[in-house]
Amino acid sequence: MSDPGAAGARGPGALAALLTVVALASVQHYRDDVHYANESSRVYAAMAIADHGTPVLDPVFDRYFPGWRDTGRTPNVDVAVFQGRYHLDKAPGISLLAVPGIGLLRLLGWDLPFRWVVWGLTVLLSAVPVALFGWLASRRLERAGMPVWPAWAVVLASPWLAYGGMLFGHALAAALAGTALLLGLGPLGEVPAPESRNVGRREALLGGMAAGMATLVEYPAAFWVVLVMAVLAASPGHRSRLPWFLLGGLPFAAVLLAWNAWNFGSPWALSYAFKSNADLQAIHGQGAFGFTAPAWDRLAGILAGSRRGLFFTAPWLVLGLLGAGVALADRRLPRPWRIALPLGCWGWPLFVSGFVDWTAGMTFGPRHLLAGLPVLALGTAVAFRKVPGPLPRALAGAWVLSSLLLNAAAAWTFPYAHPEVRNPLGEVMFPVLIEAGPGAMVWDAWVPAPLGALIPLAAALGVLALAGRPSMPAGPPSRVSRPLAAALATGWFALHLGVVFGITGSPGEVRAALRNRALAFEMMGREDLAATTRQALQAPRVAPSP
Repeated sequence: MSDPGAAGARGPGALAALLTVVALASVQHYRDDVHYANESSRVYAAMAIADHGTPVLDPVFDRYFPGWRDTGRTPNVDVAVFQGRYHLDKAPGISLLAVPGIGLLRLLGWDLPFRWVVWGLTVLLSAVPVALFGWLASRRLERAGMPVWPAWAVVLASPWLAYGGMLFGHALAAALAGTALLLGLGPLGEVPAPESRNVGRREALLGGMAAGMATLVEYPAAFWVVLVMAVLAASPGHRSRLPWFLLGGLPFAAVLLAWNAWNFGSPWALSYAFKSNADLQAIHGQGAFGFTAPAWDRLAGILAGSRRGLFFTAPWLVLGLLGAGVALADRRLPRPWRIALPLGCWGWPLFVSGFVDWTAGMTFGPRHLLAGLPVLALGTAVAFRKVPGPLPRALAGAWVLSSLLLNAAAAWTFPYAHPEVRNPLGEVMFPVLIEAGPGAMVWDAWVPAPLGALIPLAAALGVLALAGRPSMPAGPPSRVSRPLAAALATGWFALHLGVVFGITGSPGEVRAALRNRALAFEMMGREDLAATTRQALQAPRVAPSP
């Protein structure tokens, strides 16, 4: 990791963005014969609109699941029901953005297999926007005289790596929320000349558009809309940005109201109120569509727990929370950022801890926290500016590297963990990786498996190497020698891995992990390993000694 580059120096730029797309999009999780509920429902909605001119999913079900009506149940549990017909039960942003792509395929007469349709949409609507955010954030940090590596590390050395290769809405919502902050609030540091009024208006308008689109992709991202509005209103020198920010978001609010009316008969009828699955109905029937007051046990679970904890998989992001405190007194930061960083870094996890279903089903990491990772990266850059020298760089680099390897194990095998599994990384993802190797890669037709996984790994390491290049003198000499710093960093690295692999569950949780492994093997095409694992589950349990 490097010290901040001089203002105006060139960062990793286009090459880093391209390598990031390779790192995110190389994996192929999808199959033609198995449609994952969360992601496929978004594609079904786009197909319904493009092919049938309706948001109703029934005709798409007829295509992929002939005879489903005779079974008495829907082929996808993750949908809404209204007047006896099935609809998308999620925010519509991903589906609406996918409609032109589906329409283009139909216009060209290309009948691609389902797995490649979903993968292509994932590249366009997850991987590419995430890479563009990394580029924008690194440029903004660079101009402010801050280290640029957090902008890229947050994408590659956190759960964002997994979601950048899947068609959940979280990766896109995070990229858009981060863009809304960077453009809506203005520069992170002082600029040589007064900011042009037209530039400020244009950026605020674009920031409002990004915030509006983020909310259209994931409803809870409205948190960032409110935060930017409140911060601009509390910053007299930047208050003129507020009307333009609001103007940018209005068209997307109109789209949401029109979507609600088209699907559920009223602009104010949100899809969450029409869940077809009884368990999901029970979750979203609590509080405000599943959101209640923040709870400390949920907060601990999404931040530090082994099941879904952010800092369990990416402990270096703790610096983001510390940087938010530093920002309060950092006069080099413009006033909007001195307010926004604490509110965002501390307030977003509290807000998300209000969601009763904090484990979020079959998933990896705290996916509902993803939209707050950009602000944690910016907070990390602020914190790191305070601690130059080889030791902080070495320790940060060690934990970024360990985080990359751990998250890659999940992203490139099977990033769907059951909530009953206590330690998905140590008890599911890594065992699956060791026994079956990485999952399918788009390179497998040209590069023998498992060597195809080396391509995204090399791309990710290349991005971090580019972002970590020193671009200015390191400052005053450190009292810590480089060999000692390297030794401490190695211990730091080993500590993280030791914690992850040192946690095991109860006998019931271990069995849940074995069931999860069997499912992973099956989805990865290793039925032999799946059968062996299920046979182990059938073995009689040994009663504990008295």
